[in-house]
Amino acid sequence: MGGEVANDENIKGYQFGSTEKRTAEEQRELKSKGGKASGIARRRKRDARKIMESVLKSKPVMDAETRKVVDRLGIQGSGKNKDQYDLELIATAALMQKAMRGDVKAHRLILEIMGEDAATNRERERMEHERQMLEMQYAPPEVADDGFIEALNAVNAFDGPEDVPMDLEDGGEDEDSDAE
Repeated sequence: MGGEVANDENIKGYQFGSTEKRTAEEQRELKSKGGKASGIARRRKRDARKIMESVLKSKPVMDAETRKVVDRLGIQGSGKNKDQYDLELIATAALMQKAMRGDVKAHRLILEIMGEDAATNRERERMEHERQMLEMQYAPPEVADDGFIEALNAVNAFDGPEDVPMDLEDGGEDEDSDAE
């Protein structure tokens, strides 16, 4: 009739990450298809981004209402008379106007664009914490100064027999032992 209902028995081996029912050739073919699809998707996103960038940089003719908003916000355009505004600037001005009227979503979007939203701040704090942990993990261990280097330097400071202390001249033996 309509087919089997999915359950653990009839989908075993076909779950994400499972390779037990696929031959090496099938796995290679699936990986190849996935790689090609991924490339197509990346190129599609790249092209859409390029189109959006060119549209946002276009300089449309503004209607009177939009010009009033831009002037009220004190935004200067480009060009000889500072009266040319690209679409990105106009969209930003409209977003700013909505936020000024109390639109919370517009305010959040502005914060997100500026990198000041809560999620961005949490991510920044997490990354800083991870950096500090890595620094602590890979920092060279601090070695306590036990005076060994100073003692070694003091020994190296002796130039000759005249610098040897009296008790070391005779090899460190007592004078009484020579008399016997």
